[in-house]
Amino acid sequence: MIWVALGAVLLLILFGYQRWKVMAPLFADEHLREVALALPELKRQALAFSGAAPGEPPSIHTAHLALAYSIAQKEGGWVHHLSAQNRLTPARAAGTFFLGLARGILRLEAYPFHAFVSEGTIFHLEVRLSEDEEQAFAELPVETKDAGTLRTIASEGRSAILPRLGGAAPTGAGVVPAARA
Repeated sequence: MIWVALGAVLLLILFGYQRWKVMAPLFADEHLREVALALPELKRQALAFSGAAPGEPPSIHTAHLALAYSIAQKEGGWVHHLSAQNRLTPARAAGTFFLGLARGILRLEAYPFHAFVSEGTIFHLEVRLSEDEEQAFAELPVETKDAGTLRTIASEGRSAILPRLGGAAPTGAGVVPAARA
C-alpha cells in the first residue's frame, strides 16, 4: 500500500514539474519585460486607432502571448478594451495575470472595469474613462519597470481582476479578439 501512495506522489511531482517546464517561458522575466516594453507603442497605436474606422485593433505578439488594445468612444465616455490570449494554458490565473500587467503598466488601475472570458479562451478587460479622464490618460507616460516590479504589478492586477472575471461576453459588448498567439 505504501508503494502505491509513493508512486502516486511521484507521479504528481513529475506531472507538476512537466507542467512548470511548459509554463515557465510564459511567466519568465524576459517575457514580462518583452510585453512591458511593447506597451508604450501599443498605447500610442490604440490612441491613434480610437478615431479610425473599425478594423483589427492594435496588438502585440510574442512567442507565447497575443495582446490587443482598442479605445472607443461610448456612452459619453471612453472604453479601453484589452484582450489577452496565450497558447500555453487556458487558465484564468494566466489570462488575468497579463491583463493585470497591461492594466498596471498603462496606469488604468484607478478606473472602473469589467472583465470576462470569451470563446477561444480570450480574456478581456474593459475600463471606462470619462472625457476628462481620457484626456489626462492620453498624456500619461508609460513607464517600464524592472522584472520584480512587473511581476508585482501583474500579480496585484490579477488579484483585482480574477474575482470579478465573468464567463462570457456581455450582450452587445464590442469583443476585441486577440490574434492567436
